[in-house]
Amino acid sequence: MIKKKSDFIRSFDGKNLHLIHWFKEDTKPKAILHIAHGMAEYGDRYDHFARFMVDHGFVVYANDHRGHGFTQTDGKLGFFATNDGWTYVVKDLKTISEHIKQNHSDVPYILLGHSMGSFISRTFAIKYPKELDALILSGTAFHPGKTAKVGKVIANIQKLIFKAHSPSNLLNFLTFGNYNKAYKNPKTKFDFLSRDSEVVQKYIEDDLCGFICPNSFFIDLINGLDFIHQPENVRHMKAELPVLLLAGTADPVGDFGKGVEKVLNLFKQENMTDVSIKLYPEARHEILNEINKTEVYKDLLNWILIKFPKCFNQN
Repeated sequence: MIKKKSDFIRSFDGKNLHLIHWFKEDTKPKAILHIAHGMAEYGDRYDHFARFMVDHGFVVYANDHRGHGFTQTDGKLGFFATNDGWTYVVKDLKTISEHIKQNHSDVPYILLGHSMGSFISRTFAIKYPKELDALILSGTAFHPGKTAKVGKVIANIQKLIFKAHSPSNLLNFLTFGNYNKAYKNPKTKFDFLSRDSEVVQKYIEDDLCGFICPNSFFIDLINGLDFIHQPENVRHMKAELPVLLLAGTADPVGDFGKGVEKVLNLFKQENMTDVSIKLYPEARHEILNEINKTEVYKDLLNWILIKFPKCFNQN
């Protein structure tokens, strides 16, 4: 029987970070899967996927980033920190990884980051290359270029005029305003998430999802994107680290697959030797919540089994 437990982990600066743990009691896991969720959502949205992975021998963890979910937000949804928030949220991930490894020190540690979580995970892989045994990136993207530069200027101006934690409707619109244009007759502003209308509706009805992030968040996000796309930083990732990129060809965040392929090429150009990609036709942004999610789950699982055959008794 699968059990789920919630804990609060104290981070380096005293922040209480919410962490969910899925496991089978009295069963030794064959690998750790740690999920880093995306923008304006939280870890428990991965419950269905986590249970699938536990059924196949994993112990699964998912944390809520600062300003998200049930992590201490102080009423400021989406707020990382007044300054340099990207560094804070990546250090949080390091704190949580250390906590997880204390309980499971002798099995592979695999990090799965979705969307914004994929950018945080890529930063983590650069700053702490020895910590990871494998990296899975869901719904990741390439640097948006001039759009990000303009956004950063706007965010800094708004931060001066308003408070750092004030929601930015303008930047939210500039970021997400065009995402539904690729679809015929969209019913909601979040149709880009999935073809599964129930998933989209649950997201809309959830007060912890879809909120408008503050000015400082957009500065942090763009700083993070700048960092992970600098070739000299990518070179700090462990060259032999197994990396899997998963995305849909109808995902505007990853430029309908083209941006994800650019990430693949960036990794290969900087001497990453074990990078794979799988693009799913017509699938949208939340690949783990799509109508073909069972296919995605199985592909992800099989990739891990191939990479760690000794752990799963594969020949």
